[in-house]
Amino acid sequence: MGILNSIKDGINGVADSTSDAVSNVGVNSKINDKKRDVEKKQREIGEIVYRLASSDGSFDIGEDVKKLCEEISRLYDGIDELEKQKKK
Repeated sequence: MGILNSIKDGINGVADSTSDAVSNVGVNSKINDKKRDVEKKQREIGEIVYRLASSDGSFDIGEDVKKLCEEISRLYDGIDELEKQKKK
């Protein structure tokens, strides 16, 4: 019976590891989604800065850029929280 218990324990360990791996895949997917959102917002900032810099010579960062920067900060906070959720 000892060998059967060992096999059962091994199978349960594999099942737990598989469950953790599947959970991490979901978290990693959410992290990647947020990183893509960050990249999109960074591109938007670049476009705004380019338009401002190439217009009449005056350069005012504007509320749009500030808002995007705040959104990026929130996304990075969300990424940090998701990283903490990942099972080791």
